[in-house]
Amino acid sequence: MPQHKRTCQDCDSTFFSSYGRSIQCLPCWKTDQGYTLSKADNALIVTQEKYTELDNAQPANSASDSDPKELARLKQKVRNMQSEKDALALQVKVLHAQVAQLRATQGASSSYGSGLSRGFIKKLLMLCHPDKHDNSDLATEVTKELLSRR
Repeated sequence: MPQHKRTCQDCDSTFFSSYGRSIQCLPCWKTDQGYTLSKADNALIVTQEKYTELDNAQPANSASDSDPKELARLKQKVRNMQSEKDALALQVKVLHAQVAQLRATQGASSSYGSGLSRGFIKKLLMLCHPDKHDNSDLATEVTKELLSRR
């Protein structure tokens, strides 16, 4: 769903909404509805204020506009930062793939240090639970051991 840039009728902050008819930012809407604002809502208000401030700011006439060497240096810095961002994004993808592979491996084998699968341990717990054996000491001991291996 596309995001529409809006200005809140109550606080004049810039906000984005998926709904074309939104006239209030979420914190103002929650306040009107009588909800208590959470920490996340307060953080959103600060973010909206910063965004509005930046959105309304006029570009300053910087020294780099007239200095070609400074402009070239800044452009190179931007390219370097973009390369670093791309490298980090690739690293995140690799880590996500490794996590998925580890989860798949764990799910496929579902075998633990005891050599017993989770499903088998669950069946053993159902058989030996102390509730089924008048809370005997042996049933309690075996159940604790199985739970530690789960």
